[in-house]
Amino acid sequence: MLTPSRQFTFLVRIVALLIFFFTAITVTTGFSVKSSVPVVTCSSTANNNNHDIKNERRVFVGGLRQVGEEDDKEADVETKLQLDLERRYGPISNVFVLRKTSAKPYAFVDFVHAASAQQAIQAYSSSPGATDVNINNNNNATDANNKDEGGQENFPLYREIKAAKTIVPHKRIKSLQRKTLTQSDFNTKHEIATSSTTLLHVQKSHVHRVMSFLEFHNIKVTGHYVCGGVAIVGVQEEEDGLQSFLQKLEPRIPIFQCAIQKMYNVNPTQMVLEEGEEETAYQKVAQLLKKLKENTTTTTRVRFNTFPSSIAQELISYLEHNYPQLLHLLAPTSCTHILHAVKIPTTLRNSHLWCMGMDQVTTAASDSSQKIENNNLICRAQSKLQEAYARYNYALPDATNGLIAVDCGAAPGGWTQFLAMTVQCKRIYSIDPGELDPIIFNTHHGDERVVQHLQIKVEDAMSEILQLEKECGGNQKSPMVDIWVSDMCLHQMSEQVDLMLQAKEVGIIGEGTFFVLTLKCNMGHSREAFDEQVATQCDRLLSLGNSGGVVRDLQTIHLFSNRGGERTILGYLT
Repeated sequence: MLTPSRQFTFLVRIVALLIFFFTAITVTTGFSVKSSVPVVTCSSTANNNNHDIKNERRVFVGGLRQVGEEDDKEADVETKLQLDLERRYGPISNVFVLRKTSAKPYAFVDFVHAASAQQAIQAYSSSPGATDVNINNNNNATDANNKDEGGQENFPLYREIKAAKTIVPHKRIKSLQRKTLTQSDFNTKHEIATSSTTLLHVQKSHVHRVMSFLEFHNIKVTGHYVCGGVAIVGVQEEEDGLQSFLQKLEPRIPIFQCAIQKMYNVNPTQMVLEEGEEETAYQKVAQLLKKLKENTTTTTRVRFNTFPSSIAQELISYLEHNYPQLLHLLAPTSCTHILHAVKIPTTLRNSHLWCMGMDQVTTAASDSSQKIENNNLICRAQSKLQEAYARYNYALPDATNGLIAVDCGAAPGGWTQFLAMTVQCKRIYSIDPGELDPIIFNTHHGDERVVQHLQIKVEDAMSEILQLEKECGGNQKSPMVDIWVSDMCLHQMSEQVDLMLQAKEVGIIGEGTFFVLTLKCNMGHSREAFDEQVATQCDRLLSLGNSGGVVRDLQTIHLFSNRGGERTILGYLT
């Protein structure tokens, strides 16, 4: 006799076994647990459990007979298709035919019953393309389509029937977006190739700065594209115009030359569109060399200037195999001409755009890729103030009695040195708890040392500056301080503006004071996010005080000397 607890355990095991066997029978026979109706399975439902009943009744009919292959009209093809499928598999609720210019038409057919759709699919999927598939009283699937009602041989009405696959809407949208972006990418690069006279090889981090700078100086930029860690910027300028422009800039903004790694002078009329495995571009290079050889009587030496740089070796190998008679023209040094070739990859039709041009070397031409070195800088940050002054065209105020400046966050002294040596201020208050480079203190204005180092915080230094200026008699001029600069790294960007406004409130700076502030973005990762944060602080300065704000002639510049998350704002206090 079993105890009650053992009886309960025995019953639980019996129930579990029954559930297991019932589930196994249901899976193997294809019967539903709820309705005992056979479950029709197909490739579409097997791959996507979310198909509704309508999708189970829908089939794809491919390879429809085109109008013109027979005497059919468009409406006749649809009608014949519906009549044929209804006769073979069962009633149809809808036929939707799509016609393409580059391929045979196809259709989506909705049967009334899912079983009819599955019968049509299985008839074609069991032996694709075969001629001995027996369906509906031994009517062959292919032969039956090749005969009309009179038994005459005919073009097939259709060639395949498959399950209609549901395309998830967001995937379709992404596909369209990719196609749109692909075409847009090709259009941008084609515009660069067909309208640029010079291509600039620029650091990726500097591309927008270079474009903005060129456009500010009325040099037309045709576009840009990024390739790995670099970018190519297209420029439309008269011959030698851009080169002379850059040479004039070099003494004022030497760091601009560092942003441009190479220049390629190209001729838009010599652009080549190369598709697949063609060698059209290489043939074009050979033609340019032949033409140069025929048109010159003096000794000619040609150097390749290519992007990517590996193309130069590929061109040499091509000439060795196909045009060995031109190899004597090539020379890496002491060249008389430079052949520029830039390969622009596109995502459209596996094609490439090639920009080419031939330049004659002149003794006045400078190497655009040379690096500018300045060993007189105390620190890298000094180039920020140097560039800011050069680009803003700062107008010095009346400096009869000398200018007074405040440098916030001065250590190690790069900005202070620029103010002392270039701007020639008579007195500079360099505020920083850190140490300054000893060379800073060698500058004198008359018998007085120019730099006074205040090793305290800026907010604490304001009262001391007021006292020192009172002792020097500087408190009698307005504004007391002519120049306020700051390159401090603070926790919040707004603190940079707060300190300047505080100095204005206590009377250290005022109307006419020129300011240069580096706003350092500590939040976000994109150029747009940084620009938005800086714009907020600029709006703040323009909205305070009177209707015109507390500043005038405000300008925001992403200097070449700035890091990616830095922006420099310049202007005058009102």
